Amino acid sequence: MTHKPMKIAVFTTYTEDYREIANISVPQIKKYCEINGYDFHLYEGMVDDNRLKSLPTTQDHAAWQRIVLLEKLCHYDYIFYTDVDVIIMNNIKLESFIDESDIYVMGKLGRFNSGAWLVKGNTCCDLIDKSFQRGKKPGDCWEQDAFNFAVKSSKIKLKSCWIQMFINHYKNNKDKCFILHFPWGTFNDFSLKVDAMNHYLKESNF
Repeated sequence: MTHKPMKIAVFTTYTEDYREIANISVPQIKKYCEINGYDFHLYEGMVDDNRLKSLPTTQDHAAWQRIVLLEKLCHYDYIFYTDVDVIIMNNIKLESFIDESDIYVMGKLGRFNSGAWLVKGNTCCDLIDKSFQRGKKPGDCWEQDAFNFAVKSSKIKLKSCWIQMFINHYKNNKDKCFILHFPWGTFNDFSLKVDAMNHYLKESNF
């Protein structure tokens, strides 16, 4: 019996203040998808969604968009999200990570990074609902904290399969790294972030 190929979506999102960053990374992410047979979904600007409006005003609603947008892609077998401020260093197929788990993250349960993850499509609705359930509570709860809460409380099969040097990392190891990340906090100067991304785009093996 031949197995039907998995349908995999890759998506990222950005707002207008990140357009210069997106102009560097998006063509490369799109190329990665074309080579490997994945559907690429790009979301530009803010999503008009009442769930975002229900969050405390202290929240970064742009960061929460990655959770809202999962809903549009839940018909896929797997969905891979990556932040837009990244450079792909090596062409590593997403199928090489997949076994029987429902979600694949970078880091430890309860404290993984929400800048890159791979999730099974049929788990999305529960993750979305539980994330907003946590996000609406009083006090500061960033989307990363809420997503960690959702994964933990959903009791889905979790696999923490990516070490920091392999994915979502901001220090180059170009022979082993899948995705190089340039996060705010490490690159607080926007022009330095742009310069670093352009530099490592030239260094990429992809």
